Amino acid sequence: IFKFIMKIENCTFIDAMKLLAGRYGIPVPERQKSALEMKREKQRERIFEINATAAKFFQACLLNTQYGKPALSYLLGRGVDQKIIDSFSIGYALDSFGALLTNLGRRGYQPNELLAAGLTAKGKTQFYDKFRNRVMIPIKDPKGRIVGFGGRVLDSSTPKYLNTAETELFNKRNTLYAINYLKKQRQQGPIPYVIVVEGYMDTISL
Repeated sequence: IFKFIMKIENCTFIDAMKLLAGRYGIPVPERQKSALEMKREKQRERIFEINATAAKFFQACLLNTQYGKPALSYLLGRGVDQKIIDSFSIGYALDSFGALLTNLGRRGYQPNELLAAGLTAKGKTQFYDKFRNRVMIPIKDPKGRIVGFGGRVLDSSTPKYLNTAETELFNKRNTLYAINYLKKQRQQGPIPYVIVVEGYMDTISL
């Protein structure tokens, strides 16, 4: 039973046990966490929080600024309308080395925290935004929490797609884009088949 839950929920044994215990009202004793475990857990929650805040900023840049109009035109040209933009939380990173740093800095997030989240990089003397002039596509875990971003260029810059660097939350090899939508679909009943495509925009277009 536990292996079955671990596979269909893509979770650890502990998470499967807690899920089943919660479903049947069985209390689960919690062991005392070490200081290192509590620190790591706090860091993970902070990165989730930063990613969610960054996604809101990117979406505001796409929908509410003049700078986002070319990105919005690109999306509309690909058949991605407002409903789809909202569903996938799509946004736009301004063509700036410091827009995200400044905006999130006003909300109390430090440059080192954004670096830990994979949203900034560090030069010889200062931090700078990693994503610039790109359509921003949040990557979510099975629970729908944002673990990273994929950014698509609007010009001839390379690489065409740029992903969040590996973090406490994001590991590209172990992450399947749109897995959270598959989970929602499964809750409605058996899934007869699954279509796997190459890129973010391929998934969104479908």
